[in-house]
Amino acid sequence: MKNKYIKILGIILSIVLLVLISILIYNHFKRGKEYTFDLPKYEDITNISITLGDTTVTNVHIDQIYDTLNIDNKITNIESISDYPVLGNDVLTIKVKSDKEFVFYAYKKKNKYYFEVPYNGIYEVKKEVYDNICKQIPMTY
Repeated sequence: MKNKYIKILGIILSIVLLVLISILIYNHFKRGKEYTFDLPKYEDITNISITLGDTTVTNVHIDQIYDTLNIDNKITNIESISDYPVLGNDVLTIKVKSDKEFVFYAYKKKNKYYFEVPYNGIYEVKKEVYDNICKQIPMTY
């Protein structure tokens, strides 16, 4: 009789342990990988260009736009899985040149605004950030 209770207790503990392990694994993968928006340092930037459709503005004044683009190393869990934003409206291509070229996109989607770094992350930004970038392009504002 005592062996029967020990066997039942062992089964119950095994089930509880299995459930706890499952919860831990689920939470680990649910969080996903974190991505950081890493704009080059101000002093390293040599050129910034912004493109909307067929209009490209080169030699954007770095001092006028850097604070707008620098979203303080914002972190996201939303992964970008393509070279170009999917389903975004009014997509701006932003190229920041330093010792290498950092390319990302700013766009509007369902009344929210985003920066997307290809194969990195998608970062939500304020409308004012998007608007300030658009002001650099003639005829958009």
